[in-house]
Amino acid sequence: MAADLAQLVKNAQAMHARNPQSAKLTFQSRTSLESNLRSQAVMRDHHMVIDEPHDLGGDDTAPNPVELLLSALAACRIVTYRFHAARLGIPLDGVEVLLEGDLDLRGFLAEEDAVRPGFEEIRGQVKLTTSASPEQVQALEEAVNRYCPVRDNLARPTPMSVTLTVSGQEAPGTGTLAAGT
Repeated sequence: MAADLAQLVKNAQAMHARNPQSAKLTFQSRTSLESNLRSQAVMRDHHMVIDEPHDLGGDDTAPNPVELLLSALAACRIVTYRFHAARLGIPLDGVEVLLEGDLDLRGFLAEEDAVRPGFEEIRGQVKLTTSASPEQVQALEEAVNRYCPVRDNLARPTPMSVTLTVSGQEAPGTGTLAAGT
């Protein structure tokens, strides 16, 4: 498996060297409210349910968005460990990532303007199963911290634009209200 992944990395790097535009991808998620606080997300041909726990008003049928954020970061780190272990020729038999984040609901509920609505801190532990030397493990960790896309998006500001369209409301002279954020 690692040899196949190493070859995939080499092939992709060669293709991107010949044609840099081939490295640019667009990912998409379409998410819709189903009921109460439960949503359904569709990414390519994959469906995922998102909900809130009972104590936050949901039906507790699925993970909530901030749990998915932690899971996305953990999974992205795992993928990045695998890709860069293969790229660097480092043996890697297993990866487990445990992440937790502290969130103060006063920010989300607009109770305290000074309290941010997002995580105050994300902490974690990574368990690698490997016969690699300490120097190889250090090189791998540096690669993961440098090249993990989700970590990059969380650690550095990412430009974001979202357009709002309101259905069912009539504004003077228009059929649809739109606002950009």
